[in-house]
Amino acid sequence: MATKKTAAKKTATKKTATSTKASAPKKTATKKTATKKTAAKKTAAKKTATKKTATKKTATKKTATQKTTTLVMKTWNGSCHCGKVRYTVESDLSGAVTCNCSICQRAGHVLTFVATDKFTLLSGAKEQTDYQFNKKHIHHLFCKTCGVRSYGWGMGPDGNKMFSINVRCLEGVDLATLPTHAYDGASA
Repeated sequence: MATKKTAAKKTATKKTATSTKASAPKKTATKKTATKKTAAKKTAAKKTATKKTATKKTATKKTATQKTTTLVMKTWNGSCHCGKVRYTVESDLSGAVTCNCSICQRAGHVLTFVATDKFTLLSGAKEQTDYQFNKKHIHHLFCKTCGVRSYGWGMGPDGNKMFSINVRCLEGVDLATLPTHAYDGASA
């Protein structure tokens, strides 16, 4: 009987060892899969972090560009779309404004303002139509041919004539780097 019990124990031990060996690779495979998934997640997180850092670096470069671009007084060439109205304007564009009044909102203007000695109309004086509304203080000029409103004029707060220049009509201006401030013309 002792022999039968010993043989039974050996058989049971072999079965247990075999089942343990058979299940062990599955656990290792599961661990390897889990490790691969964790590694993939870590890699994705690093890539995301790298992209965010790259975005921050780009934003910093744009900010540095803005400072150098806007502080330089420059003579800009401006025109309507068809080119019949052409002018030059001297400005550093540091006071660029977006306005939400009824006309600027619809036209999408980004404006800068200059004194009369900083603006020179090269062509198109007779190619424009003058549009005034409300208090009729500002002359909103637009080209008769293409309809673009590249500039206008009115009286400044000091009573002197001044020009409002649509910065979108100036050659070589990168609006993405141009700092602007919002003016609440709708409430004015």
